[in-house]
Formats: sequence, structure tokens, C-alpha cells
Amino acid sequence: MFLCRGSLRRRLPATALTLPHADGDTAAMTPLEKFLLFVAAPTVLTCALLEAVVLSWRSLYDWRAFGVSIFDYVLRIVITVFLPLTIIQPLIPWVEAHRLATIKVDDFTTGFALFITLEFFYYWLHRCGHRVRWFWSN
Repeated sequence: MFLCRGSLRRRLPATALTLPHADGDTAAMTPLEKFLLFVAAPTVLTCALLEAVVLSWRSLYDWRAFGVSIFDYVLRIVITVFLPLTIIQPLIPWVEAHRLATIKVDDFTTGFALFITLEFFYYWLHRCGHRVRWFWSN
């Protein structure tokens, strides 16, 4: 999860960047969350724009599709950041309490294995989306 909640919340100095929660409390962003929000996301957006400009010089480029993709990317970030302020917020502790397993990602090997597993399943979801339109709408 992008934001720290409950027992995962870290106490940082008052000067740390914080995000609001539905209960009025705030959660400090971890260094990884700051990196993802302020370095990785702008880098992805910049690379996408650079790719679009280069491709538009070579041939016709679908700027409308580019706009939709960028809108989708930014909206996903906004939803992730402000998820605690939504109606779903009360379900998050319940889901965390009833999870099937806890995977500790405390070394590179575990993180890499989780990344490969996620990519494997996303590949098949994407491939199925080309065959069954219902997958694109979810």
C-alpha cells in the first residue's frame, strides 16, 4: 500500500510531509513513498512525454490517446494518495486483519521475486484483456 496505516505507521518529526486520513489523523510519508511520489512518478511522466514528442516527429502520433493515458496515470496516483479519505477507508483495517499471509520484503531476493510474480500475473491479465473486453473495464 502506498500510505502507511495502523501498526505500520511510522512516527516522524513534525516537519515531515504528512497526508490526511479520514479520522483526522495524519500519516507521515516514508522515504520510499516520497521517492515514488516526487521522483519516480514525475520521471515516468517526463519519459512518456519525451517518447510522445519523438514519435510525433517520426510520424503521426495519437495525442488524444496520450492524453487519456496520462490522465489515467495521474488519476491513479491521486486515488492512491487520497484513498484514506474515501468511503473504502473503514474496510482497510478489516482487509489487513483478514489477509491470508504476510510477506516480509526485507531483502532484495524477496522483493525481486514479488516483482516477477506481479509482472507474470499482470502480463496474463493484460493478454486476457485483449481477448475478453470485460477485463479492460476493471
